[in-house]
Amino acid sequence: MITFGIPSFNRDRYLEPLVESIYKCEIDEFEVLIVEDCSPEQEAIRNEVEKLIGKFSSEYKPIRYVENNLNLGFDKNLKKIISEASGSHIIFIGNDDIVNSGEMTKYVREILSNHDSSVFLRGYTTFDDVHGEVSFTQIVDKSRVANKYTDLNSVYRFSGIISGYAVNKKFADSMATDKFDGGLFYQLYLAFSAFTYSTVYLSSTVPVKCKRDVAPDFGSSQNEKNFVVGEYNLAARIEMVKTHLYIAEHFAPSHPPEFMKMYKRAMSANIAPHLITLQRCKYRNMAKMYLYLLKNGVGKNIRSLIIFIILVLFNKMRAAKILNYVSNMLHLSKT
Repeated sequence: MITFGIPSFNRDRYLEPLVESIYKCEIDEFEVLIVEDCSPEQEAIRNEVEKLIGKFSSEYKPIRYVENNLNLGFDKNLKKIISEASGSHIIFIGNDDIVNSGEMTKYVREILSNHDSSVFLRGYTTFDDVHGEVSFTQIVDKSRVANKYTDLNSVYRFSGIISGYAVNKKFADSMATDKFDGGLFYQLYLAFSAFTYSTVYLSSTVPVKCKRDVAPDFGSSQNEKNFVVGEYNLAARIEMVKTHLYIAEHFAPSHPPEFMKMYKRAMSANIAPHLITLQRCKYRNMAKMYLYLLKNGVGKNIRSLIIFIILVLFNKMRAAKILNYVSNMLHLSKT
């Protein structure tokens, strides 16, 4: 059975369309597990979930709801979902996402038929409530088991977003650690655990739409002291990069000597998210971020410099469109 694990913190208004989209999937048996992380909107979320249980929950497709007494933070709440899940596999869904029902149905079939894989990664789209715009941002070109020599970049790239990320529960339980709490990338740790000790499956499905430009809720937990609720500031982005490198260093001894070089190359190939969220701040913060990356061996190539220049010259929305266009052209040129 599949568990759809939803880490919940505020945003009660997004729960009904999300849950409704899950129940449109043609899956015989699943559970929806919502773990609320002691947010200011806890009572509103509780009331909303009670309504959703009455509307959607059934014997073979139940909705389960768990409330945390203390705010655990993003990483610990993911682990709480893993420990509470009844399914053999957990598919994490952001609390403001929408499921692409047909694609999710295909994705679940892939997950359940690939018994040797421990983590499952996929493509995703983004959408904008205001403009109704949907755009492909990341796509896996071909469904396959990740190759340990050629797919490090793909494993890194598709682990960054939690939406649609899936993990085998037994494997996740066996790899549980508090070592990376507060860095917001526990899923990256699990992905590289599977990449190192098991296998990662890359799916060409696009099972989830992620809401674009919603202010982050990280920073309420004591585990997330370097984050500020509602914004990605310079300190937060530096903390994220530190976590990425810390995770790489953790696994480096289990890989060939060139692993760290390859990992930093993957970070360089996906440098835009580290910079683009700082555009709305003062531009000097974006420059400081780039200098910090360079200092750590990330972004020392022409492509990264071009991305930085595009972000300096154009506003966030225009820059994102240019980067998406270039990315799609590069993708098409390879097919």
